[in-house]
Amino acid sequence: MYTVLLQEKVVGKLEDVHLGEALRVMVDEYRTFSGLTYAEIAAKIGLSPQAMSNTFGRSSVGVDTVSKLCRACDRTAWQFIAYIETGIPLTAWRFFESIMSLEGADRVFVLKSIQSAVEYIEEQHKNKVD
Repeated sequence: MYTVLLQEKVVGKLEDVHLGEALRVMVDEYRTFSGLTYAEIAAKIGLSPQAMSNTFGRSSVGVDTVSKLCRACDRTAWQFIAYIETGIPLTAWRFFESIMSLEGADRVFVLKSIQSAVEYIEEQHKNKVD
């Protein structure tokens, strides 16, 4: 939801992105998924809700704060950076990690199933356009 609305502000080269806004998008996505409040997430990292809100207003945010917020939202820093640089939602990166942790035949089966689903969706879309 927020990712689509704010994508122009939070996606791009890491050095050009408003990190506070990107962190807010991550926290909002996590809040939607987890049902936690801003206050509960802030408490997980030892911040007041106001201090966390202030972080979202800064274009430059320290590595320690980024790392803490990522952990509070059950994300890794690399997932956050990958989201910024690609625009692929954070939940998708967790999904990719799950697939890559599968062993041989299981991974191949899942990847082929995804490929088949994508081909089916593309075909359905093509039929609607034609």
